[in-house]
Amino acid sequence: MDDKAIAVKVKEITDLSAGGLKAHVDSQLALRKVLTPEQLEKMKQLHNRPGPPQMRGRRGPRRGEGPEPGDEGLPGDDGEAEASTPGEGR
Repeated sequence: MDDKAIAVKVKEITDLSAGGLKAHVDSQLALRKVLTPEQLEKMKQLHNRPGPPQMRGRRGPRRGEGPEPGDEGLPGDDGEAEASTPGEGR
């Protein structure tokens, strides 16, 4: 590949990366307009969890993880189901 072809490919990759970043920022700004303050706080907490980004926000143990011997169910599982109203978003 010559220098000009490499420069073209670098520009393509840069443009795609910038487009992805802009889409991410736009979606985050849109979320801020529709979520309640409580939902935004929960989103922040989930976003700041340790682990790879694709696993953030998942409930339950991650692959290779499980309850420790003697644990009662999953973290945050107090045995009571959450009540939700039909049509209520989470």
